[in-house]
Amino acid sequence: MDRPRILQRIVPGVWIVVGFVAVALVGAATARADDKGTATAIVTSQLELLKKQAALNKCLAASPKKNTPCIRRKALSLATLAGRQIKLIQAAMDGSEKPCVLTVAQQEIAYLRIWRNGALALYRNQRKKARRLFLSSLNIETAQKQLQPTCLTGVLTGP
Repeated sequence: MDRPRILQRIVPGVWIVVGFVAVALVGAATARADDKGTATAIVTSQLELLKKQAALNKCLAASPKKNTPCIRRKALSLATLAGRQIKLIQAAMDGSEKPCVLTVAQQEIAYLRIWRNGALALYRNQRKKARRLFLSSLNIETAQKQLQPTCLTGVLTGP
């Protein structure tokens, strides 16, 4: 399986989870402020990461076997964004969140770390390592698909 197909498998699955939570953001009511802040940071992170993944996917589709300046530029951009989003989610967390929100936040941080490391490997032309890392993120994505829609929707729409 070449790299563009890997991203095509990963990116659409995340849209489903983000879609549920984005709907909840519109009707946000009365949940604890720290839960809402953390949930908002998670969803924002996912939306921004999806944009960067789609841009990288276009470059990879154009050149599936060899790194190009486009791939290097988009990979570095994705890695930078992932690092920034990790810090934003950690800053939004204060430890008093509901257990499910805390779990989703920790899953998102782990997911972002994998993608940051994979993007940096891709930037350094370590394509096999990048592929391995990107594929390992599927386990976290699956866990998020199970927990995130019910957890964050409940937090963002109130009790």
